Amino acid sequence: MKRIEIENLPYKKLSLGICTKCNTEKFHCINDDGSIDFITLCDCEVAKENKERSNRLTDLIYGRNKIEYNKALCGLKKRDIEEINTIKYITNKDNIEAYNELIKYGDNFSDKTSRGYYICGTTGTGKSLLVKRLATKVLNKSYSVLFITSADLIANIKKRINEPEIRDLKRYAECVDLLIVDDLGVERGTEWEIGELFDIFNHRWTMSKPIVFTSNLSLNEIKKKYDKHGRIYSRILGGSNKVFTINGADKRIEQFKARNK
Repeated sequence: MKRIEIENLPYKKLSLGICTKCNTEKFHCINDDGSIDFITLCDCEVAKENKERSNRLTDLIYGRNKIEYNKALCGLKKRDIEEINTIKYITNKDNIEAYNELIKYGDNFSDKTSRGYYICGTTGTGKSLLVKRLATKVLNKSYSVLFITSADLIANIKKRINEPEIRDLKRYAECVDLLIVDDLGVERGTEWEIGELFDIFNHRWTMSKPIVFTSNLSLNEIKKKYDKHGRIYSRILGGSNKVFTINGADKRIEQFKARNK
């Protein structure tokens, strides 16, 4: 934007005085029939308008780039995206409460969100699909998300011992805006694995960063598998808004039967 030069324009001009900041004169300009009526900007007002316009454009471009960047790092794979886009999440009496809660959670997710959820139940009941949908909601709000199984997270930590140049998922899991740990309990649960998982969960707990868990194991089963002293159990409960149990028929088996009628 440039300051309007009005010396040769056919308008009546009334001086509004000289700006004390930039020392340029402002005018109220109007033509004879009143169809044109405007006030000129001084140099510092023009500079402010240009800066605000530039910032809006930068925010627009950066916002889009940030979303795409976060999506590239979120851990969702091709099959996950296909499931999100093609499989309709069918609610029923077993999952409706969890579905409504997590959709609302995704809509309201912000920098102040500090707690997540523990979602357990039988295999194939849509737990993972539900949290994948949650992940896309949060990603589209420009927040970072890591969706990963506990087994893949442990595998990455082990691999980096001999290959430190590969991506450090433990560090990303500690600092990402929303961590989603899928299938907690499928890893062996050795003392070393328990220690690595506790490091991540405890770090996020101290930083007030949320974790959403899915598992085929109830919290009592998690406690028996991992915790002689209840540390992981305590962090999960302390960092969760609610615990949901989703049981029912295995939807993968039902879909296979439907495809092969």
